[in-house]
Amino acid sequence: MATTLPKESLCEVGARYRIPCERIWKSPKPHYEEFLKTRNEPVHSDAPYLIEPHTHHIWFTHTQTPQEIPLANLAFFEQSLEFYADHFTHHIWLNTQSLTPKTIERLANFQSPVVIHEIREISKKFITEPYFTRFLKHNQIQYATGLAKQEILLQYGGLYVGWEFEQEKDIKPYFKKYKALHFIWKKRELEDEILGASRGANFLKESLNLVNNLASILENMKNPPDPATLMGLPGWHLWRFAWALERRPTTSVGFFHPNEDFTLHDNGLFQKTIRFLKK
Repeated sequence: MATTLPKESLCEVGARYRIPCERIWKSPKPHYEEFLKTRNEPVHSDAPYLIEPHTHHIWFTHTQTPQEIPLANLAFFEQSLEFYADHFTHHIWLNTQSLTPKTIERLANFQSPVVIHEIREISKKFITEPYFTRFLKHNQIQYATGLAKQEILLQYGGLYVGWEFEQEKDIKPYFKKYKALHFIWKKRELEDEILGASRGANFLKESLNLVNNLASILENMKNPPDPATLMGLPGWHLWRFAWALERRPTTSVGFFHPNEDFTLHDNGLFQKTIRFLKK
């Protein structure tokens, strides 16, 4: 059964739960100010990785009407691999490999090796496993992806990148300078289509545990809504991430900017989501 999103904006929904809107959208100011001081500092080639050398892409597709990953998006991904060293591992996470045979065939021809997974390999260990499984079972792809991003990073560490982004430059030094990475939209708004963290990061655990805590409250109500109504609302996971970072002020965070580190090739969905959340 599909989830019906509330007609109000995320800020209006958050107000009912005493979540100030600016905490959903504003980048953690102390983290960002510290980043501006350190972003151009050199990194020694022998410095250890604070974030594991992994990249992650997720493609969950509808089980009844499956779609292959578009060729243009695969091209962005293949081009980005040129910026990484051989010891980086590149992961693609699918719900079921049999749904995207052409994509798998194309990935096999890449010059840089790519590791293809089915998400069920690790989903039983997800903190939010009951809700993730529910979303994926009912083809609530956006909501399942929103949870999977942080769950995968918690288990593997590394950098998650959305398919609509094309990398513009070498960002390997960021993996050695920061313990979390985030994308800044218009220099002030968090966007989770690019997200990085070290394996086992406590702020990821706190962010994901918040899902279970809220879901438990909702399900114990007399007339409970589907947890997806709030948890699946586009952007709610951004507030969780910002809240968790706020509770971990010593975590070093690096930020990416549009048209500087990554170029967004927007198909319209990204802008529609931003307008929905900000109206």
